[in-house]
Amino acid sequence: MSKIVIITDTHLDARQSSSIFLKYMQNYYNDVLFPYMKENNIVDLIHLGDFTDNRNNISLQANQYIVQGFGAKLKEQNIKMELCLGNHDLAYRNNSSVHSLTGLEYAYRDNVVIHQDFSKVIIGNQKFMMCGWVNDGNYDEFIRMMDSYNDKSNTILCGHFE
Repeated sequence: MSKIVIITDTHLDARQSSSIFLKYMQNYYNDVLFPYMKENNIVDLIHLGDFTDNRNNISLQANQYIVQGFGAKLKEQNIKMELCLGNHDLAYRNNSSVHSLTGLEYAYRDNVVIHQDFSKVIIGNQKFMMCGWVNDGNYDEFIRMMDSYNDKSNTILCGHFE
């Protein structure tokens, strides 16, 4: 059986891009999360959204850490991260087309999968349905997907929900 770390609502770059809060989150990732995963041989990470905090701004310091710090650690430890976009990760409230994690997604394609809307993922032998922020632009699709999905009893639903 695979071990998986699941986290959510880390809100990197919160408090109006406070350098103190950014350092706090860097310490959490660098001194707690990544060492824990390494010590326990965990290579699968699910983030359920709101990785970042402000839907329209991300500081240069936070962006640099996301790509050169967080992303580099994923690659170094061969961690695969499945990330459901949360409402704070998105530029718009009614669609998922623009988000704050584009740099991470492009720089670390082998380690990061961003789920803007809905997709099935298998980790180990476990099925997951990954759902990004459900909004006016994808609500009907979400309801259709949930109504038509036939393997609900064997699938764990993961997402960033209201």
